[in-house]
Amino acid sequence: MTLDIHHTIIPPISGIEIRERLLFGTTKHTESGKTTLSDPMMVIHCIIHLFYNKDYEKSFRDIFDIHLLLTDYQEKYQLTSICQLADELGFSKEIYYACALTDAIFKTQRVKNLTGQSARYTHVTTTNFFIKNIILPAIMPHHDLINTPWNNFARTIMFLRGHYLKKPLKVLVPHIWVKFNRALVMLVMGPHHYEKHPSSPHIKALLASRT
Repeated sequence: MTLDIHHTIIPPISGIEIRERLLFGTTKHTESGKTTLSDPMMVIHCIIHLFYNKDYEKSFRDIFDIHLLLTDYQEKYQLTSICQLADELGFSKEIYYACALTDAIFKTQRVKNLTGQSARYTHVTTTNFFIKNIILPAIMPHHDLINTPWNNFARTIMFLRGHYLKKPLKVLVPHIWVKFNRALVMLVMGPHHYEKHPSSPHIKALLASRT
């Protein structure tokens, strides 16, 4: 079990500001006395984490987690409260992404129950094309039995999209340049070029100080 700690639900460098009133305004207390985000905010947090991510190698697990969260949530509440909060936060499209994908993969009926801004994407052709042809292939399990060149292409698109959403261009371009140069050096010098080996003077001095 791991504990994932954030100071917010999306990096500030993205330029997206989450108002504290919305993030912590409706917290809840667990039986053990701990304070957590409200149920709608916890669902939205997981959805944002998936669709602003850049690594889609294990994203099928994430969409399955979201499906389970939504299933548990819908046993007690309507999707309306999630849609209202998403509208205030500015993540209505991401809610639509999640519901459309769970409908496609797990045969749920969530899109028809969406309200507010999220419901408007039902008839947006470009959004539905992107979901069907890019996001859905990208999140499918990375397994030889079902993986295709198109799945890999879709993951590449989502990788680039994730970088673009999280970083402004003035930060993204230097970041990609450094990554490219590092990859080039590793290609020429080998994957272990940046690892510290016991033969280096710094490691030798450290080992000597411990004897």
